[in-house]
Amino acid sequence: MKRIALWASGMTIMTLVFIICSGEHPETKMVTNEPKLHVQTNAASTNVPSIANTGTQSSTFALTPHEQQAYEAMKKDLNEEHLKELNPISIAKIYVQASLDGEYDVVYALYTDRLDRIRWSKEEDEKIPPSDRGTREMILTQFQGIEKGIFIQTSEDEGYIKFTNENGKFGFQMIKDDDDIWNVAFMPIQ
Repeated sequence: MKRIALWASGMTIMTLVFIICSGEHPETKMVTNEPKLHVQTNAASTNVPSIANTGTQSSTFALTPHEQQAYEAMKKDLNEEHLKELNPISIAKIYVQASLDGEYDVVYALYTDRLDRIRWSKEEDEKIPPSDRGTREMILTQFQGIEKGIFIQTSEDEGYIKFTNENGKFGFQMIKDDDDIWNVAFMPIQ
């Protein structure tokens, strides 16, 4: 069955779920890796601290305890098996946190390892100076709102997190590797 994602600005998540569940649009399906839930969000209902827009650049960003545990494990051995139980939004948040912390080995480990999708080698990545990776403020501004995004799966092994912030609408591309773990695409922002 062909998967088609529906997202319309101004519609609430509950409206989208109603449309999908009511059968009003039988050819349309929101896709996520969460069972029984067709709209993936990591929003306030789970009490996840978010990037707050206070008009200044003093934003906060936080991982959930489960995400933090996976992140700490990744820092120790760079084994993506620690991500197996996480949804794509959680993996993207770990990518943001690793970028904020300057954990560039973790950032690279979070990228897809599909040979046809690799854009640069680990050795080339290690040559990128921290000054070219963005300041903390730039990273927080760029990814502001990603934790409130909606993951839209566009094929068996591709999808993106659609999120909005004061700079506009963005897509953060994710790729499912052969090991069935979602990874970050190289140059993920669309």
